[in-house]
Amino acid sequence: MSHQRAEARKPNKGWRLYVFKDGEPLRLILLQLHRQSCYLFGREKRIADIRTDHPSCSMLLSITGVSSSSLE
Repeated sequence: MSHQRAEARKPNKGWRLYVFKDGEPLRLILLQLHRQSCYLFGREKRIADIRTDHPSCSMLLSITGVSSSSLE
């Protein structure tokens, strides 16, 4: 279970996430990334907001977030 930092905030602008392979776009992940202050990337479907279905990725690969200091 992750805990957000005190300065975590939702972005004040809309965001899109594009997936590339070998320099070519594969698909647009249809998530409105500005609706949450952070996202969990990984293979584990019970905890990951964005699944990374590749054997080289760990169960919880990364946590990506926005903080109030990055919005200034």
